[in-house]
Amino acid sequence: MLAVSNPALAGPKSKPTPQSWGRAGVSLEQYRRDAIECGRQGYYLDIAQTDDAKAFVRASRQLDDASQSVSTALPGDNPVDSAVNQANRLERIRASIQPDRRIAHLQTVMQSAVDQCLVSRGYARFQLTEDQSRRLAKLPQGSPERRSFLYALASDPAVLKAQAL
Repeated sequence: MLAVSNPALAGPKSKPTPQSWGRAGVSLEQYRRDAIECGRQGYYLDIAQTDDAKAFVRASRQLDDASQSVSTALPGDNPVDSAVNQANRLERIRASIQPDRRIAHLQTVMQSAVDQCLVSRGYARFQLTEDQSRRLAKLPQGSPERRSFLYALASDPAVLKAQAL
């Protein structure tokens, strides 16, 4: 499965402690299949009709229109001022939709679909200990060793009980 960090649980300046999902006694094959299938549910979630996606579409159209309607400078106009005005106009459009906030919200929506899928399959979230976090940090992402390490934790009933969230 994957380890995720929850900054909301961390102190003001502390590094977030990774979390993961587990199910006592799950086979490695089932664990991997569930991770892939639930991950795909989040990845392929249709977000086209969300307010966030619609805001990006609107802003894209506004940016296209503004870029197409670049006014030509009149004789005596400073071309640098015209370019600065155009850049400011485009930036106001971009900033008006608060793209960072909207992307974060869409990520939350997609992660929620993954979480719901895992819960429906009997998985529960657990928090890694500091020692487990240090060991995990030393393993390359995507490596078989990292997957084995997480699986060993995620399928161990004692770990899931003691570190449940």
